[in-house]
Amino acid sequence: MFWKASTIGIRVSFAFILAFMTPTVLSMLRLTPLSRWIKFEKNVHAHKLVAYTLVSWVIVHVVISYHFFYTISRPTKGPDGSTQPPEMTFKELLFHTPRGITGHIMGISFVIIAITATPIVRRKAYEVFYYSHHLFIVILISMLVHVKVAIEFFPYLGAFIVIYATDRLYRAVRGYGGGAQVVRAIPHAGGVVELKFKAKMVHPLPGQFVRVCCPSVNPLQWHPFTLTSLPGQKDNIYSIHFKRVGGFTNKFAEKLGVQNAVNIVAKNTDGGNGSATTGSHSLDSNRGSSSSLFPSGRRSGANMPRIFVDGPYGAPTQHIFSYEVGVLVAGGIGITPFASALRHHLALSIAKSAPVRPTRLHLVWSIRSISALEWFSDLWGAYAQQDELLLDSVTLLVYCTNSLEAEQYGEVEMTSDDPWGSHQLTIDEQKQKQNLRFSIPRNMKIYVGRPSYARILSYIGQQYARTKIGVISCGPKPMNRSLRGQLRASSKSAKRVKSSFDFRAEHF
Repeated sequence: MFWKASTIGIRVSFAFILAFMTPTVLSMLRLTPLSRWIKFEKNVHAHKLVAYTLVSWVIVHVVISYHFFYTISRPTKGPDGSTQPPEMTFKELLFHTPRGITGHIMGISFVIIAITATPIVRRKAYEVFYYSHHLFIVILISMLVHVKVAIEFFPYLGAFIVIYATDRLYRAVRGYGGGAQVVRAIPHAGGVVELKFKAKMVHPLPGQFVRVCCPSVNPLQWHPFTLTSLPGQKDNIYSIHFKRVGGFTNKFAEKLGVQNAVNIVAKNTDGGNGSATTGSHSLDSNRGSSSSLFPSGRRSGANMPRIFVDGPYGAPTQHIFSYEVGVLVAGGIGITPFASALRHHLALSIAKSAPVRPTRLHLVWSIRSISALEWFSDLWGAYAQQDELLLDSVTLLVYCTNSLEAEQYGEVEMTSDDPWGSHQLTIDEQKQKQNLRFSIPRNMKIYVGRPSYARILSYIGQQYARTKIGVISCGPKPMNRSLRGQLRASSKSAKRVKSSFDFRAEHF
């Protein structure tokens, strides 16, 4: 009974593991009414939970199988009471039968996948995690040989294998089918790189992400990056921002030539294989502005790498426009999906000359340095040019956790009745010209210290009675975990005015 249960459990678990790794299908489902009740952005979390279940079933199955092999390998008594030797020894059953051999192949593959899927391996050696996960193909083939009758295999896994294979084939054809043209690569403060590229994409939505492959770095690896440009560009030029924190991003930045250069622009239009030049910039370390490390300030003959872009894929941020009131919570580079949403919201508001849904939008962004604002200086500059009516619908709250660095940009004032924070940074005009290359919009408030999510969310919940407030977070796991806990506490006060929070999160 337990052996049969473990067998079914393994096959069903494996089927769902494949189902949760079909991003194209999940992106399509996200556009249906199902997204109101099912949070498809949790597919990776669901994948992990099912993986734990699968490991449990595998352990049960291995123990039962070893016990079964040991039992049938023991001598038995014949009808006449004589001892009959077993047909095969325990060792032969384990290593000389199709079931024993394939069982060990699957077991070893499961162990390798489990070990390389641990957080420390994913962070330190992503390539090891990526390639070892493809051992699932070996497991599927071994599983097909392992069963007595092949038809037992397909009722549980057949349909899911077809869906997964179709999804992956479609992504491969779409991604490798046409190369994207690198237009420009721009380094920013804090090791952030802005990449502009030209590609044909079907109806990208705000906050969605694409998968990027750079063959000169690795022709088989695809890495997700959020689109930060305004969706639906007529010239098909899009942008992504990424931080140099790992092996791929560092190598990718080097291939783009932005490890030292300031602004590299591709000259040709043949898909990205051409030369580039850098604009002339002066270096002023005290001002924290962009710089060129080349004597002449220009650089020629730098080949821009060819890239492939697959997507776009659905993400939690695209749902912010279904709420009357929205709260976007970002940590560091987690601002990227919200940049696209803010651009889209601003464009719609300007086009309609009135606030659009969400009619009230709050951004809560935690950064280590004020210089991080330069990542999206064009966006803040666009807000700075708008009238009060439009700015009243959007509140930009920035929290600088480095107090010493913040003091270089202005004066810190103590406020006791401000619902957003108690240490507000006032940037005077002179220091703004010295340190920032863009204008601070009137709807942006900068605070020193970490944000109190409980205080902020409680205030927002009480301000909008009888309203479902969408809260979308993008940042490191500890931030999302803390926000989720404080959101529960804030929900109690919000219930008094019959408002509620709907929380969605993605992490990096």
